[in-house]
Amino acid sequence: PPVIEVAFGMDLDRENRVLVGQAEEFGSDVERIFCLTRIRGLVSPTTVTHAWYHEGQAMARVELKVGSADWRTWSSKKILPAWTGHWEVKVLDASGKVLATSGFTVK
Repeated sequence: PPVIEVAFGMDLDRENRVLVGQAEEFGSDVERIFCLTRIRGLVSPTTVTHAWYHEGQAMARVELKVGSADWRTWSSKKILPAWTGHWEVKVLDASGKVLATSGFTVK
């Protein structure tokens, strides 16, 4: 089975594909959260989808290309100050199966 690592941060160093300000808790003034996903062991080329949820409500879906067997990709979500509480991102494969779920909190 594929190995999926999911992490969140306030920004992304695109050149090195690493998060800046990685955390599991953010202030309501954060403005944007990045979700960085490392995928190992998926047959490529294929896609994964980041499905963003706030307090259980679907907020966004972003389809992302997977170009090799060890791949890092990301999406980001604008966060309004009123959107405090629990957030979750589900990583789905091309068929819609959940590969990983990870979350963070906005306070």
